[in-house]
Amino acid sequence: MRVSGSDLQIFIYPDPRSRKADSDRLDTARVAPADAATDWAATPHLIASGNLLAIHLTNNERLAERVRLILE
Repeated sequence: MRVSGSDLQIFIYPDPRSRKADSDRLDTARVAPADAATDWAATPHLIASGNLLAIHLTNNERLAERVRLILE
């Protein structure tokens, strides 16, 4: 989906444990598996809360923080 011109990818898991199994494999700085190359269009921001995992692509740190607070 788009949020103020930025991309937001949202993944809903059946339960928090399933989400955690996936998110624990990600390098949180690169928002990708450690052995994968990435080429994000903007700065990736990883949001993990309960059974929700989201990747927000934006260079706007204020917007990233607002979206994170809403989703967490």
